Amino acid sequence: MIILTKTMGIWLIIYSVLILFKSDLLSLMKSISESSLFLWGLAYLFFFIFLLLTNYESPNDYNVLMTIISVLGILKSFLLMLFPDYSLRSMERITLLELRIRGLFALCLGLLLYSIY
Repeated sequence: MIILTKTMGIWLIIYSVLILFKSDLLSLMKSISESSLFLWGLAYLFFFIFLLLTNYESPNDYNVLMTIISVLGILKSFLLMLFPDYSLRSMERITLLELRIRGLFALCLGLLLYSIY
């Protein structure tokens, strides 16, 4: 569980740095197709189910946080797989400022996950 949490934290930190410093990422996000959304949703589903199942390995204070992250990730994966039109429309409405705010939130969450153990 420790390795998985640290890996997720590092992934979120890298993801947020890309969001914050890569200026053409918004146009790249808006060019995603429905079939790639299904594959992303499937990958999210496997990862977050694995995260939810391995969450109960070691009892600590962060089990609630990991469970919330896992459940929200599973819901997002179902949203991506079952409603790709809604996901594409919501991606088209994202502005650069909103994307940067999400990047800052991901950076804070990644730093928290990396420093848990």
